[in-house]
Amino acid sequence: MSIYKLNKKYEFAELFAGSEFLELLDNGFEGKSMLNLWEIPKMEWNFQTSSVKCDISMILGLIPIVNKKVKEKLIFIGTANLAEFLPVLVGEQEYYAINVLYHSSELLNKRKSKIIYFSDKTIMHIDKYVFIEEETHPIFKVSQALIHIFVNDIIKDIIERESFTGIEFEKCEISSRRWF
Repeated sequence: MSIYKLNKKYEFAELFAGSEFLELLDNGFEGKSMLNLWEIPKMEWNFQTSSVKCDISMILGLIPIVNKKVKEKLIFIGTANLAEFLPVLVGEQEYYAINVLYHSSELLNKRKSKIIYFSDKTIMHIDKYVFIEEETHPIFKVSQALIHIFVNDIIKDIIERESFTGIEFEKCEISSRRWF
């Protein structure tokens, strides 16, 4: 099974998030439930770069905002316990911010990944993600850096089969558990 990092596709209109949504970012989207704190934010499409709306937009390039059709497909494959779908109002339409709850510290191969550390040995940035060969959940984050969202072939195949637009998949390297 392959693993992919979700990346924003820049050929579509972008969502403009107001200050109320950006304030929610300070305390969320880090693998913990946000349902109790969530207040439905309002967003608008910004058509400066393109006049074409997409099915999946990425706020700050990191947080997926999906339409109802995408949400229904992802819930159908059993992501309900792995992620929250938090309502967002885009114009007059309901969209959903995906808050990934499941994260693992066991999947990332720190030895083979390209990791940049601060002087105190905490992770500053990961330039290249290399994962250990292991079965994964359809959607997850890595505990070492709860920034990017990763999916396996199940979600990738659904998004491609349904022709959902707005993101691209960066294939990550997989390594065996061998010690050499």
